[in-house]
Parts: sequence; structure tokens; C-alpha cells
Amino acid sequence: MKSKKLALTLVISAMCLLTACGSNPDTNTTDKTATNNGTTTNETTGKDTINDGSTVLGTDYENGTYRGSYVDGDVNQISIEFVLKDQKFESIKYRALSYKGENYLDEAATGVVKAIREQYQQAADALIGKTISDINILYKPADVVKDVDTVTGATLRTGKLISALWDGLNRHPYKLP
Repeated sequence: MKSKKLALTLVISAMCLLTACGSNPDTNTTDKTATNNGTTTNETTGKDTINDGSTVLGTDYENGTYRGSYVDGDVNQISIEFVLKDQKFESIKYRALSYKGENYLDEAATGVVKAIREQYQQAADALIGKTISDINILYKPADVVKDVDTVTGATLRTGKLISALWDGLNRHPYKLP
């Protein structure tokens, strides 16, 4: 019994030492150059860092056409297709956009459904010409979409679009240029 406790203690101690003593060369470098989009690029690693310290994973994505989706409860609520060139969004189009059985892409839609479709398109359009590291601007839809609170209230969920974009990036290009 004592030998099991001792072995467990040694394993935990070793893990703690490895975690605390391990160094990450990406975080120990000091040669950084600020960029104009709220990120900092490390000249040694080429990785972008957002002001809050999180790493932007988009510095190595290939040019091409990507597809991504946001699925909740086995229901595909958002499917998008976007073109990336030199880490910038050239186009973003919705392939599916629905919620609770309502198809927001229906061209015959009117009223709130049409307004929601237009707002989702405004959110996507806000990224055109911007880099992957700019995806986070969508977390504040009122900054990129007109009348977000007065027309749809809480219906516009740009987090779903953000998720679909990252899904597409994680899947890699659907089609190369």
C-alpha cells in the first residue's frame, strides 16, 4: 500500500515538475512587431497574438475555398462557403441559414426573417478583405450590423457564424485555387 502511494506521489511530482519547468520558445521570444489589426506578430515564430494573449491559428491557411457549418441538436443552422487568399477573406456566402424550421435564405421571405438574413449577410460582409485574426469582430455584432437590437433582438447569433468559419478552417480547403 505504501509503495503505491509513493509511486503515485512520484508520478504527480514528475508531472508538476515537467509542467512548471518546461519552456515554450514561442512565449520566451521578445522580438515582436505590432500590426495594425490589433494583433502582434512574433518575427521568430510568425504567429499572430491578439491583444488578450490568445494565439491566432490562421497564419498558415492555404489559399482556396473552404466550407464550414454550425450544427446544434443535429440541425444544420449555418453552412457557409468562403474563399481565402493570402489569409484574407475574399468572399463569404451562406449555403444554409435556418433556425427552428425557418429558412432565412428563402428569397420570398419578408419581415423579420428577411431582416435576419440581411443582418447575417452584413456580418459575413464585415470580414471581406479582413484577415482570419479579425474573425473576433463578430463577437460584437452591434459594431458590424445595422439595427441588430431593434429588428431582431437576440435572434442574430454571430457566434454561430464564427463557429462555422472556424469549422471550415479546421476542415482545410474544400477546393484549392
